[in-house]
Amino acid sequence: MRLNFTIKCFLLFCLTSFAFFNSDLKAAQLSGSYTIDSTQVASSTNFKNLNSAITFLTSAGARSDGGPSNSAPFGISANTMFDFTGSITTHIEYVDIPAIPGVNDTTRVYIYGHGHTIQFNCSAANYFLLRLTGASYLNIDSLNLKTTNTQYGWGIQLRSNSNYNNFTNCIIDLTSISTISTGSAVGITFTNSTTSVTTTGANGAYNLFFNNTILGHPTTGGPYYAVTICPQTSSTTVSANKFINNTIQNFYYSGFYLTNTNGTLLRGNSISNPTRTSTTTIYPISVWNGSRSDTIVNNKIFTPFGAAGTSFSTVYGIAIYTPNTPTTNPCLVANNV
Repeated sequence: MRLNFTIKCFLLFCLTSFAFFNSDLKAAQLSGSYTIDSTQVASSTNFKNLNSAITFLTSAGARSDGGPSNSAPFGISANTMFDFTGSITTHIEYVDIPAIPGVNDTTRVYIYGHGHTIQFNCSAANYFLLRLTGASYLNIDSLNLKTTNTQYGWGIQLRSNSNYNNFTNCIIDLTSISTISTGSAVGITFTNSTTSVTTTGANGAYNLFFNNTILGHPTTGGPYYAVTICPQTSSTTVSANKFINNTIQNFYYSGFYLTNTNGTLLRGNSISNPTRTSTTTIYPISVWNGSRSDTIVNNKIFTPFGAAGTSFSTVYGIAIYTPNTPTTNPCLVANNV
């Protein structure tokens, strides 16, 4: 009897120890530092692609890199950092980030791209490269996004109340977009639609875009819009998104398109078409539908027709359309050149 009891205890101890010490079985709420490195083994601390990191962060779903799944509770318990590392710097994928449990103003998720690129051949079945679907309190730095398709490619889409996110030092490469279409390609868009870049709704507020670059086709193509900000169904609701010191080069129709905005800041942005050879009427900044309390200052608009030679068209540098902004909540437009 004593021998049988001893064997049972020993087996129980072994199973308990294995579950405790094998860190790749599961990891509940995340905190601290993790890597995204496609050259290393997939584990609970390293992910071969960003999709696997997001899956592990938010669900018990199977990871595309074959690494271990997580278990509830999901999300984060403290500030959490994902660093792209490794010698392979181009990652073929598109990424949709859902709401992340545990985040708030002082507890955030940080994704450091270190110049790595998310690249995908976008299509009519999938327009976006990086989409936030209710994701908030997320910082993304130095992560580049590139479509290889000639017609489709949304660099960053915010929808479903994706709020308080920061995007810094990212490059959105749409240079392959040779086909001009109203909604199939855009650098950054606030829209709840999967096909229209000008659909209004509660898609994102209090987001910051700082020192990012949007590159369109160098001569004749798109994007039609570089940035569309349509954050609410009515401009009476504060949205307060900020675009500071960003660069937009080579768009077809509009650099910044704002509608139903309230409290938006456009400051110090550079908007130009330095190498375009085809022309049409362009609107580097256009404001629609009674937007209010927006601030448009210190932006630089230049070289609207680039390499078009003597074939010029009309430029409306900053256009504010009817219905006009209300006198009680006016927009400020100053010191733009």
